[in-house]
Amino acid sequence: MHDAWQALRQTDKGIALCLLFAPRAQRALLADLFNLASELENAIRIPSEVMLAAIRLQWWHDALDSTEDASAPLVIRLQGYVADGAISWPALMQLVGEWQTRIGDDESTADECWSACWHLAASLKLDPEFAALAANTGRMMIAVKRGQTPTTLPTKAELAALYKAGHNAHWLYLANRLIQHLAQNEQRDDPLLVWRLLFWRFGL
Repeated sequence: MHDAWQALRQTDKGIALCLLFAPRAQRALLADLFNLASELENAIRIPSEVMLAAIRLQWWHDALDSTEDASAPLVIRLQGYVADGAISWPALMQLVGEWQTRIGDDESTADECWSACWHLAASLKLDPEFAALAANTGRMMIAVKRGQTPTTLPTKAELAALYKAGHNAHWLYLANRLIQHLAQNEQRDDPLLVWRLLFWRFGL
């Protein structure tokens, strides 16, 4: 778990801290789903040409689809989750496909790609209604990180349902509280974030 969580903390401290409240057995897999999404996003964002982006995405597709020993630590960890039955190959390949679709589809956006990642993460242990809510969480999180106000924010009813849903949903509840906080504050590097998460976790 340590490697997966530390990798996520380097790219998204907020989500990483929310995942500290996920069940220990799920934490590494959840972190690596977001790590994979970050790598796929970089594959599109960094190259200056569409063809280079497509090649980078294809590398991830082939690496995850291969039965050969992998060299990339993230791929090795993802292969381990599949071997343990924690997630399926088709689910991972479908996630990669979201970013590949975006290469040739002008209507496919980063919002939809990240929405698919959040939906998959929540669907592993939560009821379908919360997986659907998580998809919208992904859209809202992308918006606030761009400095935009999301078209929707978590409602009191959604937060209450997540809070009551039990241990498996704590990370998603806290992510939605974090979205509310980010939407109301321009400061992104919050030194009190860990304490805020603790207060939110216990209903304060």
